[in-house]
Amino acid sequence: MSAQYLRELTDDGDLSAAQKQDADEVLDMVLSEVKELDRITDQFMNLTRPAKMAWERASINGVVERVLDDCAIVLEGADVVARPDLGDDIPSLLLDVVRIRSAIYNLVQNAAQAMPGGGSLYVATRAERDDVTVEVRDTGRGMSPETLEQIFDPYYTTRENEGGMGLGLTLARNAILAHDGSIEARSRPGSGSVFRVRLPYRPDAGPQTREAG
Repeated sequence: MSAQYLRELTDDGDLSAAQKQDADEVLDMVLSEVKELDRITDQFMNLTRPAKMAWERASINGVVERVLDDCAIVLEGADVVARPDLGDDIPSLLLDVVRIRSAIYNLVQNAAQAMPGGGSLYVATRAERDDVTVEVRDTGRGMSPETLEQIFDPYYTTRENEGGMGLGLTLARNAILAHDGSIEARSRPGSGSVFRVRLPYRPDAGPQTREAG
């Protein structure tokens, strides 16, 4: 049964206005849950199967700006203020834009979740000698050394009671490694966390599609 068919049922002329409103609310809830299940399924599939990398030249600043736009409503609702600091004269990189955008999205989401009482989210990009760095820093509760050692492990989460699945940072790391990049995290309890991503220039590689684990 398709969502469109369900929507047509709620448009039935035999329903009163109150019944139609109730039906629309229930349908919206169902569609929202279906989207969440799709997202979870995609996460499992991306974790277990090799991905075809679709390479193209792109601006990492543009990727970061798109992520912050996508997260704007969530961040505002969590009383988190985004403070981007995007470097000038950063050359385009050879990226799988969808995968690297998903990686940065997961880092931003993770940072927001670390600040349940609100705070500031700093996202900076810089051109270094051999690579470009993307740094995501929060002013949240920080992590213990024990947690820091496990944060990239599949299914490890400190948010079991909030529905956390422990896949976001694993997927972010996998996407970054598929770009021949690296990611590191620093944190102390009560002092927030910093995630630093390094992405190589790869100047002599052309756009292509390849298998990546």
